[in-house]
Amino acid sequence: MPDELRMTVAWGGDVSLARRQHLLLSAFAGGTEEGETAVHLPAFSSADLRMVNLECVISDLGEQGADKSESGPYYFRARPEMTRVLQRLGVDLVATANNHSGDYGPEALLDQARWLELENIAHAGSGRDREAAFAPRFFRRNGLAVAVFSLDATQAEFAATANRPGHAFLPLSDPALWQREMQPRIQAARRHADVVMVAVHWGLNLKPVPGPGEIAAGHALIRAGADAVLGASAHMLQGIEIFEGRPILHDAGNLLCDFSEGRGDSAVFRLKLGRSGVTGIEVIPVTAAPGRALEAEGDAAISIAADFAEKCAAFGTITIPGSDGRLQIPLSPVGRLPQDYRLTTLRSRLAVPSVPESARIAPVALGPLTLHGVSLSPERLTRRNMLWVETWWSAEEPVSRRLTIALHGVPRKKGNMPVWGRGMAHEPGDWRLPTPHWQPGEIYHERFGLRPPPESRLEDGILDLEISVFDRLKRLGRLRTGLATTLSFSGKVARHLGSTKPSGLPGWSAEELARLTGGTWITPPPPGWFCRSAVAGRTHLALVPEPVLFAAHSRQDRNRHENMTTVSKDNWDSHASLNKLQDRLAGALVRERPPGLRPEFPLLQVEDPLAALMQIGGAVRDRMRGKVVCVTGSSGKTTTVSMLQAALSPLINCRATYDNYNTRVGILVNLASVQPETDAVILETALSAINSRGQAHIRRVAPDIAVITNITTAHLREGETTGDIARRKSNIFLGMQPGKCAVIWSGSDHFDEMAERAREAALKLVTFGAADGSDFRLLSYDPAQRLVEAQTPNGRLTYRIGASGVHMALNSLASLAVAAEMSLDLVKVAEGFETFRPLAGRGETHSLSIDTIRFQLQDETYNANPLSMRAALQSFAAAHVSAEKMLILGDMLELGEQSARLHAELLSDILSLKPRRVMLVGAYMTALAPALRNAGIAAETAADVSTVFDRLPGYISHHCALLIKASNGVGLWKLVEHLTKV
Repeated sequence: MPDELRMTVAWGGDVSLARRQHLLLSAFAGGTEEGETAVHLPAFSSADLRMVNLECVISDLGEQGADKSESGPYYFRARPEMTRVLQRLGVDLVATANNHSGDYGPEALLDQARWLELENIAHAGSGRDREAAFAPRFFRRNGLAVAVFSLDATQAEFAATANRPGHAFLPLSDPALWQREMQPRIQAARRHADVVMVAVHWGLNLKPVPGPGEIAAGHALIRAGADAVLGASAHMLQGIEIFEGRPILHDAGNLLCDFSEGRGDSAVFRLKLGRSGVTGIEVIPVTAAPGRALEAEGDAAISIAADFAEKCAAFGTITIPGSDGRLQIPLSPVGRLPQDYRLTTLRSRLAVPSVPESARIAPVALGPLTLHGVSLSPERLTRRNMLWVETWWSAEEPVSRRLTIALHGVPRKKGNMPVWGRGMAHEPGDWRLPTPHWQPGEIYHERFGLRPPPESRLEDGILDLEISVFDRLKRLGRLRTGLATTLSFSGKVARHLGSTKPSGLPGWSAEELARLTGGTWITPPPPGWFCRSAVAGRTHLALVPEPVLFAAHSRQDRNRHENMTTVSKDNWDSHASLNKLQDRLAGALVRERPPGLRPEFPLLQVEDPLAALMQIGGAVRDRMRGKVVCVTGSSGKTTTVSMLQAALSPLINCRATYDNYNTRVGILVNLASVQPETDAVILETALSAINSRGQAHIRRVAPDIAVITNITTAHLREGETTGDIARRKSNIFLGMQPGKCAVIWSGSDHFDEMAERAREAALKLVTFGAADGSDFRLLSYDPAQRLVEAQTPNGRLTYRIGASGVHMALNSLASLAVAAEMSLDLVKVAEGFETFRPLAGRGETHSLSIDTIRFQLQDETYNANPLSMRAALQSFAAAHVSAEKMLILGDMLELGEQSARLHAELLSDILSLKPRRVMLVGAYMTALAPALRNAGIAAETAADVSTVFDRLPGYISHHCALLIKASNGVGLWKLVEHLTKV
């Protein structure tokens, strides 16, 4: 049943009744009495529960001068009569945890509570001591109970303690603390409330988007059990993020203040509540000015709504606009398990006096839980069906964490069939009875079904039942039970077409392709026809084995499959250009017959050619006998793939990603041109390829080995942290079968979290790096000779690399780890590193001349982030020790709100090179110029690459070494292209 609407809550953002507000409100209303206002907000006043953030203290006690650790602090106090303004607005609750709650000292803060109580206005977030400050306020409307907390993250000086009044304070620097602090409080509140909300005052003033700290803290609150997070502080509207099905309103802007910072855009947020949480949000635009607040109308409302919708879209939140400028955001939260008497009823239903004799086992401890019995049925399956597992559990001591149980049917013989029941970890009693509600000593019984894989992945064999207990991602215990089910399908299961192929044909036959794609040959090929490869791009024809099948498609097709939201102006469709390619093709996948083709040109008609091409890639994966290696990371992906290919190709039949086609479409399209006899495919793998819905694309690729080169600040979305990147990168493990291999740099940020995720996926973990304990350890690196000494599980290796830099040495260790997993001779693999040369823009060195000036150019223009920038500077210094050094450095893009800081942190690395001249290109790099000049370095600035072109002839000196490094989007690669062609 849909969640019935029980209650509407209005959140109105910042209200300050201090300073000029005493005069402004009455002046605009044409009266003299405080409380007669020029405020008209019926959408706010008509809600069932109305809340704001009170940005002042209401009292006639105290005096200015409270220590705020600020050089020029603001102090906001309102006379007690101003509570009438709140009363006339209909405010039910004010959040008082903010940077003005203690402006006039603890006495005024406690006095405010008394004045609010006289107007029957509740407050949350401050109190006589810390427990009072962190206490929620409860409301009941229309049969629904709501709890509201209030927290501050901006003013530690006002934090309440065990013996000092103040407000509830938590620092943004420690999001884990937010979850630890709030989870038990929210759980306790839920014993009396159906819905729990947290109002938070956080972040910097006048920021249009939240910072990474606010993002992380908001996520922590939702994980702690909050149904909604209501933000304030920036005095500007920020977007709404939906996290785990629940909303985070990052900032509601100013509702009623006596200052006009920002654009003056504001809004009232009406949250629709049901027993499962927030089921929808209505955004009502408001025009706010000093002393005034009115619901916006007409074009003004539509303009505010359009701007706010864009901010929501940045979080992936979809808004539905109305003709009146209001926005609707429907939500479907999963209901929280009530913390009330119903759990007692469930315990009585799930508790049993004993374990049946037929299922009884010797008790086995799996973490804090004890398994007393288990049964598996049926013992034999001859057709696709569920496996049913019954278990009997107890806990000898109270369990404070919500633990999950994972049941897996593991194939005894490795093959094409995945584990049964993967991704079905659950709380006991099929989610009904969380372990914190277990009674020690009681035995609880559950029955749970394991879904089989798709028919196309089923194989004859034996499944062993395995049971694990997890605390979130940490496995607390695992038991191979000894119970098994025999699978005997006797050929009744439909196999993937790629599992066999006609004799005499080295690729795909016409019949196979038609069956695989569900297409129809509208121009059938001749007898004996076959293709070895399939591509989607004209430029890829020369990169794959012939004969080649071409998938005609449009820009819209590409955008849809890549899940791209940007609107492209070049709305091409390769159906129209197929006639120009037909002489190079064996045939084509098409939506419809294009004009201009030879009558006999083979055409396979399908509903979606690009989808059909990916189907072919998936089928190739099924028939492959070789290994698939996927390489991901913040930087170094392309170089590692290239190094692996260079080192492995002399030893085995090896293919690799072509044209950096590493997207969710690209990884499958690359597979579509792989031959069955290939020993290894090395795929560069982008974040988008890993994180499609349900990891569908990476699961289809099913890597045998996954390499994570590093995690650093690169390609950050707004508000994203490196922790988010690590999580999304390590989602690659969700596409892998147990027993496969994860290769991770031991020196990477968030290594421990990624390693733990690899273990939870039951993968073999192999590490590389300079750290003690690394499986493949860098012992030394001589930059002058490019000589590496490494310790491997097979002994020490010394070898040379055909590229400079410690980062190249680390890439070689990752390559050795992959080679070892493939049982290759590491000595011979290492010999291949000497022939490796960096790709264009990734450290390639050129000896050049302009007129009579000769110089060395190190090209690092492919891309840039803090890690790769430092690596380039270090390798440049090592390779050109005696040369006069010149730098042309451009901005590092896509670093989010940390851009300015991360560029500033490069200063010491640049100074250590002691360059003679530095040219800085872009807004962030040019900010370093004054500091460089103060250090005695000639630093020039340039707005863009065209300016650099004009100055270049006078910039370079004879026999100098020049490093050019920037993100690709800065365009400095054009400069390298020009210089290498001069």
